[in-house]
Amino acid sequence: MSLKEIVQRRIARFFMPTPSLPVLFDTSELSADILEKILLRVDLETLIRAGPCVSPLWYDILKQKSFWVERARLDGADPSCFPPSSITDVPFDLGKIYYYKPFNRNLIENHSGQHGFEGWKVVNRGYSDRMKVENPPVMGNSLAHPSLDVPCCFVTSYSLSEKTIIIDFAEFGVDPEIMDRRPHIAVSEWCSHRNDCAAEYTLEVCLLDENSEEFDDEDTVFQFHRHMRQWDDLEWQEASHVFTNYPRGVRKVMMTSSGQDCQFWKGHYGSKMAHASVKLQYEFDGPVEEVE
Repeated sequence: MSLKEIVQRRIARFFMPTPSLPVLFDTSELSADILEKILLRVDLETLIRAGPCVSPLWYDILKQKSFWVERARLDGADPSCFPPSSITDVPFDLGKIYYYKPFNRNLIENHSGQHGFEGWKVVNRGYSDRMKVENPPVMGNSLAHPSLDVPCCFVTSYSLSEKTIIIDFAEFGVDPEIMDRRPHIAVSEWCSHRNDCAAEYTLEVCLLDENSEEFDDEDTVFQFHRHMRQWDDLEWQEASHVFTNYPRGVRKVMMTSSGQDCQFWKGHYGSKMAHASVKLQYEFDGPVEEVE
């Protein structure tokens, strides 16, 4: 069965859902306006994976921003996932942009331990209690941030523990051609501690190539360290950075955050971490000119 027949069967099932009576729905004679109205109601996965390959007309329809904006309206989705109209020199695949929504949102789903350690690699050094998730955080008299909701967080013990996550932009539908236009990459995480025990916190974020190798370039690394004193430094603080003007070839981000308490108390009196974030922004530095 050809790709076109597969897609036509899926369309037919959508409009005439009778499992016992498979129907072929021939769209080749339809006008562009009618075909567009049909495609607006086809499931997203079919449109993204097969739609552009069916015919030149399908391809043209599915490359129009107006099509995807209307699809977002019908789905009740936020249209801010699309690039601003002022960006005209970046070859976006708007279907992928709508399907994956890789821009202007946090690409770390398990940012505060709400799903345990899913997605994170955890290394516990020494013989202390292991890093764990606190739900809710045990803060003593530490100060809550007025605009920060922290229902749960990662917490460390008296020996150094660290957690690492790698975000591969290709897994979110971002093609190499887009990454080589160098979109700004915003990274952040919040840290704090309980009031009765001093603690240390460190965040390191590195940009990686397609082989998960680091670059020999200072614009591809961000480091942050915070020492939190006993009975002091009680507020939640954000460690944040925006990567710009980085070299060609960036494909991934590796975020490692670590910490421990400074008084070697058994239990989990060390630094606390929450709301880890990696976001692509609709701001571009443009391609790096290749040196001949």
